[in-house]
Amino acid sequence: MKKRITLPPELDGNRLDRCLAALFPQLSRSRIEKCIAIGNAYLNNHVEKRKSRTVHSGDLLELEVLPEKTEVPDSKTNLHLLYRDEDILIIHKPVGIAVHPGAGERQETILDIFLRDYPEAAVMCADTERPGIVHRLDRDTSGVLILARHRRSMRRLMRQFSQRRIHKSYLGLVYGVPRIPIGVIDLPLVRSRRDRRRITVARRPNEIGVREAVTRYELLLRLGDCALLRLDPLTGRTHQLRVHMRHAETPILGDDWYGKGGPPFPRLALHAHNIRFKHPESETILHAFSPMPAEFTAFIRSRLHP
Repeated sequence: MKKRITLPPELDGNRLDRCLAALFPQLSRSRIEKCIAIGNAYLNNHVEKRKSRTVHSGDLLELEVLPEKTEVPDSKTNLHLLYRDEDILIIHKPVGIAVHPGAGERQETILDIFLRDYPEAAVMCADTERPGIVHRLDRDTSGVLILARHRRSMRRLMRQFSQRRIHKSYLGLVYGVPRIPIGVIDLPLVRSRRDRRRITVARRPNEIGVREAVTRYELLLRLGDCALLRLDPLTGRTHQLRVHMRHAETPILGDDWYGKGGPPFPRLALHAHNIRFKHPESETILHAFSPMPAEFTAFIRSRLHP
């Protein structure tokens, strides 16, 4: 799959690999460097294998991304369906499984199971790297997830996401209680320079790769020194809720990367509870729910009835 983009002014004068990482944040830095090394990166219609090459505003950048070959173990894992028709699936994604393969990914993913059970989707969405995937959840986040069964539905759903017309709501157990019970966190995010897998709040608005990130939160329940929050991401950035909650000094329980203190929790305490969107074909408004996980319920009960 070839991705093409004209370099915007704010990235003028930077290295090729850094610009590609900023323009295609869904790709790991190692994968981008591999694409450059094997001649799959183009600068103004010419192959460019020097990752340190300086590029300028207006330059045409192209990146040909080939699907990574993975060996997926045989499995009888099934999708937990919440809704199904000839155009889409809505599923409950369990904790501990990635939506799609990442760099070096060798474990089974939601995409693997989806294509095993609905192989026609691979043919109907053959021009995309991840057939049927229109959004994602972190490996350690559970909850509701939409999958497209053919190209037209996939394209229309992705357009709704890009136009922010799909509304998602999460439940999160956090350490600490917000001083203001309802509020909005508007802090841009950027990949960490020290560890490209992690996200941090941007210190400078003109920093390479800065992305707008806005989260609306609401305090649902006080649980001593913890709380249950409703979290609505108004933008869909990687690790957005986890980073925003840490910055607000109410880190999500069980978060090994961004958490700090708090009682132990057996998993990341973040769950995609519901999603509301327009059906890509019938245009009917659909509102799907994934029930609160048992771990959440047990923790809440232990806090309310010690």
